[in-house]
Amino acid sequence: MIAYAQRVERLRGPRAGQDRFFRLCAQYVSQNIFTTIRAEQMTRELGYTRAYLCTRFKQETGISLTRYVQQEKVAEAKRLLRFTDQELGDIAALLDFSSQSHFQTVFKQVTGETPMAYRRSSQV
Repeated sequence: MIAYAQRVERLRGPRAGQDRFFRLCAQYVSQNIFTTIRAEQMTRELGYTRAYLCTRFKQETGISLTRYVQQEKVAEAKRLLRFTDQELGDIAALLDFSSQSHFQTVFKQVTGETPMAYRRSSQV
């Protein structure tokens, strides 16, 4: 539990010196949330090598870049599930998941519940 709290803290507020790197990565993910986000493309856009980008991101946040992208996509999916009546397949496609099944799997890994269970509980 402590390790989890430390990872969350690192994600929420990078320390001085880390702020710019994390902000660039977070901004890239935010601006590209509806597309496929690949480390290779990020490296071209941000000017880092793939190894450096992935290693430094993990060191600074405690989670992999892939996991961060998944968490951000799920956060956007939660907003869509709560405030729209879009079908799961449409949300999965909008967020560029490979399939509705993959979307549901990732959503459950991140939140602990299925997208439909989240929708039902958030509309109560």
